Amino acid sequence: LQSLLGLSHVDGAYWSLMVEIQFYLGIGLLLYLNRYQWLLPLALLWSLGSLLQNTSLHLPMVNTLGATLWSGYFTLGIALYHLVTQQRPWLACLTLVAGFVTSTHASLAHSQLHNQLPAVTIIYVHIAATLAIMASAVMSTSRIHALPRAIGNLTYPLYLWHQNTGYALITLGMSFLSPTPLSLATLAVITLICLVTTTYLEPTLRRLL
Repeated sequence: LQSLLGLSHVDGAYWSLMVEIQFYLGIGLLLYLNRYQWLLPLALLWSLGSLLQNTSLHLPMVNTLGATLWSGYFTLGIALYHLVTQQRPWLACLTLVAGFVTSTHASLAHSQLHNQLPAVTIIYVHIAATLAIMASAVMSTSRIHALPRAIGNLTYPLYLWHQNTGYALITLGMSFLSPTPLSLATLAVITLICLVTTTYLEPTLRRLL
């Protein structure tokens, strides 16, 4: 509840939990009401409303309750799923474009606020990431579906392991490795941990549960 109360997070990686909870509650409500057909139109409206909020309105409570800085990423995923499953393709294409524009604008604003990456770099990264996700979605329906599925299985372990494990590995290696080899070694070790997690630990835990 830190986001709603304006408090700092106990752990920096937990900032996304509030956004995830908001999304899951919304999806859960649609499923409970048996209104799944509303998902795509609502995703389009959410993205367009977020773009209006982020560019013109700037209402703090709307930003907090509507997760307007992050809605574009969710709507991109919703649109891609509908495109891959061939559900309402024209509306899915509109939602895809809206999600891309909304997420790109939010990233540009966030980066400029914190003086991070140049605008052109962010736009290129967004285009590359969106194309990669679209390619992965297409591959998931083809004969080579195992590759994107394997990569997708790594995403949640990466979310869980990357921060504190990365800090520890970087701290340990700073005294004898330069930044580039240290970054690559840290990434390799964390990826290996995630492979072990998704291959052995998660199936075992699922059986126990």
